[in-house]
Amino acid sequence: MVRSAIRLLPWCGLALLFPAAAFAQVQLQGLGGMTDAASRAPFYAGALGIKVSFIEVDLEVGRFNNVLPSGVLGALQQLEQQHNLPAQAIASVPATYGLAQLRLIAPHGGLKPFVGGGLGVAHLEPQIDVSVSGINLGDVFGLTAFQPQNETMAVGTAGLRLDFGAINVEGGYRYIVIFSQFTPSTNTSTDKVLTHVSAVYGALAIRF
Repeated sequence: MVRSAIRLLPWCGLALLFPAAAFAQVQLQGLGGMTDAASRAPFYAGALGIKVSFIEVDLEVGRFNNVLPSGVLGALQQLEQQHNLPAQAIASVPATYGLAQLRLIAPHGGLKPFVGGGLGVAHLEPQIDVSVSGINLGDVFGLTAFQPQNETMAVGTAGLRLDFGAINVEGGYRYIVIFSQFTPSTNTSTDKVLTHVSAVYGALAIRF
């Protein structure tokens, strides 16, 4: 009798630690919005989310149309002044990304505020849209600045979700930092230029 009780103790502990595991909710979500780095550009993504009580874990894959760092744009504007060039047309930085995010969200009610944060990887694809005779843009932004590169990204998010049961919609704000390797020679320090991105978005999800 005592031995049987001892054998049951680990299972009882698991039941206490994870009482809501049986109530996990799985959803597929589509997102779309606008980023604002050096300029405004659209982004879109898809995510798989698992929610237990007030905790939600999301795995997301998406695409930024342009996350050109504002520091790089500043260097381009200096080139424009020196050589009368159309700075906005010289470069863009689209990127594909993968992200894992943890969110804390109100467990009950139709209107659910949330906050969250996550880490991921962005595959940056710098592009030169205009050939500039006599200027080596690689010298301006670093020898490998215009090569595809994988960089770490961090995200903080906050917003509101309207829950209609099998379907929910949400709107939110994201602050994104991509640890890119651009190094404008016009920057007197040798610091790398981080890509700071503000984004607003809307999303629609189907729950299973």
